[in-house]
Amino acid sequence: MSIQLTISSLLITLIFSTFLILILNLLLTKKDFIKKCKIDYLQFLIVAIILKLIFPFEWSLSKQINLSLLILPIRETLNTEPFHLLSIQEILMIIYIIGVIYKIILLLIEIYQMKRKTTFLSFISEKHWVSDYFPNLEKNYPIYISKYVSVPSIIGFSSTIYLPSTSFSKQELINILHHEIIHIKKHDIMFKSFVNILTIVYWWFYPIYIFQKLVHVYLEIQVDHCVTKNMNKKEILDYAETLISVQKKLNKYSVETQNSFRTNIINDSTKILNIRIQNLINETMKQKSNWGILFLIACSTIITVFISINGSYNPPIERIYFTENELKHGTIFKEPDNKAYHIVVNDIEYNIENPYGLADYHINIVTKGN
Repeated sequence: MSIQLTISSLLITLIFSTFLILILNLLLTKKDFIKKCKIDYLQFLIVAIILKLIFPFEWSLSKQINLSLLILPIRETLNTEPFHLLSIQEILMIIYIIGVIYKIILLLIEIYQMKRKTTFLSFISEKHWVSDYFPNLEKNYPIYISKYVSVPSIIGFSSTIYLPSTSFSKQELINILHHEIIHIKKHDIMFKSFVNILTIVYWWFYPIYIFQKLVHVYLEIQVDHCVTKNMNKKEILDYAETLISVQKKLNKYSVETQNSFRTNIINDSTKILNIRIQNLINETMKQKSNWGILFLIACSTIITVFISINGSYNPPIERIYFTENELKHGTIFKEPDNKAYHIVVNDIEYNIENPYGLADYHINIVTKGN
């Protein structure tokens, strides 16, 4: 028994991941769903999506579901050679590799710019320590304050907190620092970077970009949840007021957007701030999830590995002669043991003995089961 990447497994991965991303989007962005949302649901959905995207495979002994009308046209199209040089599948693979290289170059540029900025800020910033505000904190973290920082944030993989040279009240500053310390402790930059790698691999899959944005929203909601989990209602409202106040104070600046190597307590999206506020006042968010629902999500993710969409033709028919037009549009299939060949014309399969005698017609030869 082995695992393999096939057209079937890739299709199942894309369909199932899109479905889970749609559910995640509803839970994070739609008011009626936010009221019923729990932090465990969000965590479990994100893990399920990531695992499915990491392992888009199927077992060789998977349960076969016959969808010939879907799989066979895709398979035949991919094996077509429009210019008699490369098949469509090979052309798409070249485009995919070019896209991956382009995305990697953009990522390297982003890393270079991030390092330049952190180096620059290390020289010109006013330096403080978190212990100045949290004397009893187990681990101390540096704070850099500069007019070149537009919003409280963590940049890169260091444990440095960057603050703008804006006047904050003592309570606002405590809430901001608490928020950023949680980001550091949870290694959120590492997690965002990992999701960014998935985005590079699936750059052609549009829902992955929606998922990437939803992960950014989830990480902020998760940190808000951690900061306020031991607070009473008044303290939670004070924290929410801090988020609103910070956004108002920074509105006159051009707030740097979230990316793979930074976390911002606030960005320039009022919609995202509203989502975070709604989640803060949502009592359901802090409740434990129904394990039955989580078990259902887990089982659904695992089951997809053991399902295969396959295409098969009717049993072969004996036939001696074919028209030239039929041959030009036919596909030859060979058994894995190379001992039998069939030609498929107009969705009907026929036995043939010597497929290589038809080479002049440029007919595709495909091994069954691939």
